[in-house]
Amino acid sequence: MFAPKTGKQGTKGDKLIHVDNISTIAFYHKWCIASLLVGVAVCVSPWFSCTYWDYFWCLFFTVCNFSSWYFMKYIAKATLNPTDGSLIHPGGDVNCPGSIGDTMKDVVITTSIVQVLTALLSNYLALIWTVVPARAFYLLWVHILQPYFMSSSPGADGGDSGSNKKQKKQKIKVVNSRR
Repeated sequence: MFAPKTGKQGTKGDKLIHVDNISTIAFYHKWCIASLLVGVAVCVSPWFSCTYWDYFWCLFFTVCNFSSWYFMKYIAKATLNPTDGSLIHPGGDVNCPGSIGDTMKDVVITTSIVQVLTALLSNYLALIWTVVPARAFYLLWVHILQPYFMSSSPGADGGDSGSNKKQKKQKIKVVNSRR
């Protein structure tokens, strides 16, 4: 019906980023609270027999959830003018695809789901959480380690460019001598 717009995509304004950050952080805070309540309800419920592992996983997932949420909150911390309270800087955009804020949102979602599944079904489901450190190592490798290890050393590039310059000069001499 409508033709897609061509050209550059518009950027979000500071006020919109700030408002989106506030709503996103409030939403993920509710995720953390909900998974905590399910975990604690199962641990104190008389219908479930809990072991030390159940308490450990409840505490572990709660710490992971709230640490990730607090880190998102830290990224999105806005700078306000002390005199009139106007927005100076909106903080980092936690909704930007591919950013660290987006990764923290994934950690909160994964940890909350695994916490609820572990509390309700089996402690073995806590092994699903191993995807979080695996994803962290993958991102570390792709964005930091691989470019560092795979880049060529400056000495090797200098030698190659020097020989390339010599080859170009020889080609120019050959072309000029034919004239």
